[in-house]
Amino acid sequence: MTKNLKFKDVSSLKKVGKESEVIKSPVITIVGMKRTIGNFLPVSHDGEGNETYIDKVEHLLGKRDGVRAEFIARKQEGIERRAHMNIIRDKFIEYLDKDGYKNNDKVETANKEDDFNEKWKKIFGWNCIIPNDLCISCPNCSLFGGWNSDSKAEKNNLSKSSKTFSRVRSFDTYSIQSGNECIITDESINGMKIGNQVAEDNSKATASNFHYYETVKAGVYFPFIVMIERATLFDVASYLKAIRWADNHGYGKYSARNGKFQTKIWAIGNGNPKFSILDILEQAKEIDEIKVDNFKELIKFEGNTIYEDSKIEELEDEFDEQFKEYFEDLIGYEKDGE
Repeated sequence: MTKNLKFKDVSSLKKVGKESEVIKSPVITIVGMKRTIGNFLPVSHDGEGNETYIDKVEHLLGKRDGVRAEFIARKQEGIERRAHMNIIRDKFIEYLDKDGYKNNDKVETANKEDDFNEKWKKIFGWNCIIPNDLCISCPNCSLFGGWNSDSKAEKNNLSKSSKTFSRVRSFDTYSIQSGNECIITDESINGMKIGNQVAEDNSKATASNFHYYETVKAGVYFPFIVMIERATLFDVASYLKAIRWADNHGYGKYSARNGKFQTKIWAIGNGNPKFSILDILEQAKEIDEIKVDNFKELIKFEGNTIYEDSKIEELEDEFDEQFKEYFEDLIGYEKDGE
C-alpha cells in the first residue's frame, strides 16, 4: 500500500486526502524540535501547598541516563487545540465581515447577531466552547475530536449526543538535556511573581510567601512528533499555524509569562514515521549541534518527505486560500457566472 504514499510538492499534497492511502487512512506526520526561550513549567499533576514540581523521568535511556523533563502529549495537544480554535474563529469573523459575502443568506443571518457564539451557531448549528460544549461540526472539532452530552442533545431537540474521534496523534516527549543542564530550582520570594503568593514588598515577606519552584530553563530542546490521520491540506496548514500561535502564547503552567518556545519544523512526511522520540534522544547524545541535517538519516517515513526549507513555509502559507475555499463551501457561496 505504500507505493501511493508520496508527494513531491505542495500541489500534490493537496490531493492527499484522495490519493494517498494507507488502508484508506492517509497519514501526514509533522516532526520538529521545540526550544524553550524562557522558563517552562510542564506540570500535569496537582500542586502541593507552596511547591511546584515539573513532570520528569529518570533513567529513560538506561541506568546512566540522568533526569529529563517530560512534556506530555495531552498538555501539548491541549494548547495547540486552543490555538487552532482561535485561528479558525479569527478567520471566521474576518470572512463574515468581507463585502463579497455579506449578501449571502447564511452570512446575512449570522451578522444579525451581536454575540459571537450566536453568529457561530447560525452557521454551524451549535455553539462551540472548549471543552464541554463543542459543536462537532467545525474544522477544530473535525481535527481534534469532541463529544457533547445527552443533555445538550435534549436541549436542541436531538435524539442522542454526538461525538467524533481526534485525528491528531501526539507523543509524549522528553528534554534533550538532562540534570542541571535542564532543570533548575528557585526557592525565594521573587519566584515567578504569581498572584498573591509573593509579597510585593520583600521587607514584608513571611514564610507563607515563599514558594519552591522547579522549572525547565531557557535553551532546552524537546523533539516532537504529531501525526494527522486522513489529513487534508487544510488540516496540515492550519496545524502549522496553530504551532506558531501556541509558541507565542505559552505552554505549561503559568503560561502567561512562561512556557514560550521557538519551534523548527524539521520535516513533514507522508505516512507513519519509522522512528520514535527515543531514537531522536539517543542520536542527540552523539552530536554537538541540534539541527535537522544531523538527523536526516534517522527521520524516515513510509512515503516521501519535505525537509526544513521554503516548501514547509509554502505549506503554512496555503492556510488563507484553504480557509477561503472551506468558507465558501460552508455557506454555499456561488461565484458570478456559476
